Amino acid sequence: MQIRSGSYSTKFPKSGPRIQQPFFPTQSQQARTRKNFFSPSPGRKTKSDSNLPNTLDSPPESLQTMADQFSSAPNALQRLPDDKHDLTATSLSGDPILEKTFDNEAIIGKFSNSKGEHVKRIQEALIQLGIDVGESGADSKYGTDTENAVKTFQLDAGMSIGEQDGIVGRKTLGLLDRSVRNDAVSSDTDIAEDDLKVKDPKKKANDEACKGQPTDKSCDDTTSPPFRTTIAASAQKAIDMIDKVLGEQLPPKKTKKTDYPNIFSRIFRNNDSRDVSFKVDEVKKIYEEVKDFLGRLKKEKDLSRCGTLCDGGCRSGSPAYHTETKDGKHIITFCPDFEKDKEKILIVLHEAHHAAIPGSSDQAYAETRLFDKLDHTKALLNAASFHVYAAWVDTPGSQPIGPAIKDTNLISDKTQKGNVDMSLAFMHQWFRLVPFDVSGTVQGAQEAKEKGKYTQNNPEVFMELVFSKWFGLTSPPAVPTEKDIETLQAIDDRVTTMDKAFKVPFVILETKDESFWTTGPGADIALNQNVLKLDRIHMAIALLQELVHATPNISAESEALYVGTINDMRNLRKLDP
Repeated sequence: MQIRSGSYSTKFPKSGPRIQQPFFPTQSQQARTRKNFFSPSPGRKTKSDSNLPNTLDSPPESLQTMADQFSSAPNALQRLPDDKHDLTATSLSGDPILEKTFDNEAIIGKFSNSKGEHVKRIQEALIQLGIDVGESGADSKYGTDTENAVKTFQLDAGMSIGEQDGIVGRKTLGLLDRSVRNDAVSSDTDIAEDDLKVKDPKKKANDEACKGQPTDKSCDDTTSPPFRTTIAASAQKAIDMIDKVLGEQLPPKKTKKTDYPNIFSRIFRNNDSRDVSFKVDEVKKIYEEVKDFLGRLKKEKDLSRCGTLCDGGCRSGSPAYHTETKDGKHIITFCPDFEKDKEKILIVLHEAHHAAIPGSSDQAYAETRLFDKLDHTKALLNAASFHVYAAWVDTPGSQPIGPAIKDTNLISDKTQKGNVDMSLAFMHQWFRLVPFDVSGTVQGAQEAKEKGKYTQNNPEVFMELVFSKWFGLTSPPAVPTEKDIETLQAIDDRVTTMDKAFKVPFVILETKDESFWTTGPGADIALNQNVLKLDRIHMAIALLQELVHATPNISAESEALYVGTINDMRNLRKLDP
């Protein structure tokens, strides 16, 4: 089973909310359908998804850092230059006005930012794509000819008629960025009318069924799970498990069955050149602090909360998650699925790490591509590192150390190959958490609409700093509309689809043509040198662009919105790179 938990705390300006960290059950590996890579169509530099094979198939730290990353101005949430949401085409990246436009903080047209180097770069990009910008060429002036050229690009890219306005905003620039990287206009056959419709019938039915229903229950109520007796018993067993670790395998010792020094190093000592005793002492101290919190959890009722199947975190599939309240109190929410989960002891241990250790977060879950690559300093703050080692001491081999699946990376250059592996590993962890956060925002927004105000911190944070910015949803403290909730439900549907892509082994190829991720999203990824030469931060954004483009029911004009949303959500959790 995969333990996925959610602790995310970042102090929110003034009110100081915290974000949750979820814990998720393992899903069975999905069989993947392999199809051949498509061959780029000849002729004009335009790409359509019809050329692609249809290969179908969670918190965080204190929200105070959001105040450092974003301006507190209510209508102008400015991001700092290191927001890791940067243009990936080298001919566009680095220009301050273009980067601001990509971040939804500026527009470029005849009457706004109409002269300068940024205009010249846009003109040169259009020329590269075979689009005429007029007799003056790349003259750094945004005149009628440039406006018409941008309209041509918007038409070729598949943007709806209403979006073909000749103005370069976040949507158009996002498509232009991907197009320049691929030396071909990025077009998408998905239609804009489907962007905000929930396509998963089961998810849609669950959304409807939970309208107006309670999201929590008394833990002492024995008529429906979870039950307080189970929570207390699991906490005691987690204490016993920690005692065994402290008594038998710190420092780690080799046994007939298991090489614990090797297991310890794989989990806790990546890039650590010090004597092992230093890391042993650090790990011991953390286990002792987690044990202390578990003792309190058994006795203090206000440290636990019991959610229903309509709780946002529970609906996302998490059996439990941690939240830090505005006043700094740590609470673990237990979901109905916790009661029957075979790994409930590890779940409690995992969530207790979030509650007990300052800065604890979900840097990497045990089954992800990133887990056994974590730097030793981050492993100490990674809750999964501690529940996995405890599980191995109790029952060797009972938990994964990295993914069971193995990607096939055929990139020839060793450095580039390593960067691709790491970028995909980082993204794997993003998508273990983003669906949890979106699901929680859906539930929190529904509750806010019913009660006339936000009662949960996390949905309020994400609505103000992410969804109002990228999708134009109502910003708190105003309550969301029914249309806002429908949009959130559609976003939830799409990011859940993206998450599924990471459950199968990838085949990664090098190509001289356009980079792509097969539609579905599928398991095949082809990358050209324009992507392979990027550093890991820019490569991750480029891969995210390809993943979003490969996801059904996201039209061309919405692609940039999803890229910006997902990047902002992982930044709020301070996830690498």
